[in-house]
Amino acid sequence: RDSIDLFPLFERELLMFITFESEFQKIDGSVGNANAQEWWEYIKNGLNPRPKRMSDDPYKIFSKNVSQFNIELEKYLFNIIEAANKYLQQKFKQPYKLKIEFKKSTYDAFIPNTTIRDHKTIPPKIILKVDFIHAMLQELKGDLRRPHTFLNEARLSTIALSLRFAILDEKYIEVAPKILVLDDLLISLDMSNRDIVLELILNEFKKYQIIIMTHDRTFFNLTKRRLELENCIKDWVVKEIYQDETDTGIPIPFIPQDNNYYQQAKKYLKGFDYPACANYLRKETERILKTLLPINLTIYTKEDEGSKPLPLDQLIENFKAHYISFGGDFSVFKKLKEHKDLLLNPLSHDNIDTPIYKQELISVFSILDKLKKLEFKTLISIADNADTFMFIIETGNDGEKWSYKVKLKEHLRAFKKLDSTWSLNNPECGFIARKRISDKHIDTFERNVKLNQGYNNIRHALQIDANPPNDLWEIIKNSENKKLRDLI
Repeated sequence: RDSIDLFPLFERELLMFITFESEFQKIDGSVGNANAQEWWEYIKNGLNPRPKRMSDDPYKIFSKNVSQFNIELEKYLFNIIEAANKYLQQKFKQPYKLKIEFKKSTYDAFIPNTTIRDHKTIPPKIILKVDFIHAMLQELKGDLRRPHTFLNEARLSTIALSLRFAILDEKYIEVAPKILVLDDLLISLDMSNRDIVLELILNEFKKYQIIIMTHDRTFFNLTKRRLELENCIKDWVVKEIYQDETDTGIPIPFIPQDNNYYQQAKKYLKGFDYPACANYLRKETERILKTLLPINLTIYTKEDEGSKPLPLDQLIENFKAHYISFGGDFSVFKKLKEHKDLLLNPLSHDNIDTPIYKQELISVFSILDKLKKLEFKTLISIADNADTFMFIIETGNDGEKWSYKVKLKEHLRAFKKLDSTWSLNNPECGFIARKRISDKHIDTFERNVKLNQGYNNIRHALQIDANPPNDLWEIIKNSENKKLRDLI
């Protein structure tokens, strides 16, 4: 039934990081610094010994410090609440507004219903309140004095995080290292709010060293995937920690040197656990193929089941077709299907403790090593709701330079081959206009063909088909006038 008083939290965890705008004066004439914890530690135990008269200078100086502490803390809290509400409403999209009821600290106040003073410093109270401000439910607007009895744990967590982020936005001690530790802080949030928090952490707190710890495997995988999508996984160390024990039974942590499937497979191969090795090789094969293929070639959709990942067999077939479409030589990977049927299929793990089986597993490692050298990259992505254009710049046989406007109907993608050279795919395009650079003359037309055929048509129209073709990496530019070469 009690209201939420935040001051014990501030005293325990936050005051040491808060810098007030002014310093305080000690009764011996020296000056304390502006750190909120040092200020509070000085006044919280009261005066000892206490002067006999309230008019004495030590008493007046000490009482002034208590009053000034209240002023500084209340001012700080006003800024915190204002910033927290921005996070709560703009980032988390919650229909709540936080408010603070600040009850000032007192020193030597009267004991209730008496004329006797308590000779103590009574801590302040920071009472957290919440206003419900849903636009469609006007009659429910109002003060929630005990939000912890009205809101569920997920919404209380968004309030706590909004306050924490607001505190981080305030100036800490400048010389303090900026370290942000999140220890299963997001467990109570639903996945949509976890995603919001990850977005905030990765984009709003880039100056911090961030440590995220969790027991939740789903959240661990979500975070790792987000780091990969943000293209910042290289800036992170990702570790899994398990409980192990010594030979005498004493619990100790076990931290694998690398937590990916490939390294796990290597570990089990060295330990002669061939079924476990095969299982991790299967997972690693699926992971690599999913990174190499467009997402639509990694899932299938059923009306009554929604989207599901494709089985490994179909991933291999899709990779084969996709790889060949870029001009790749699939013979290097032709044994992948055979290994999948004989080794990587979980139902085929009988009589596999022979040296022959081990050599087959080593062969799979070799294929995966080659797969990991490949790379597919989308250079120009077609927009969802707008046309996407690129331009081909070519010079005719007469010396005139032309710019051809091309509407992409498929993503323009590049492929890095085993020899580290790059090839382009051959997307469907709409060739719709050309402009002569010298006088800005424009011809319009409409021809829907593949990119390579369209470029051959351009060369024929400009009567340059006798010359070797130019490098498309140099003559194709995106809408921002960047060459394809610069997009790799």
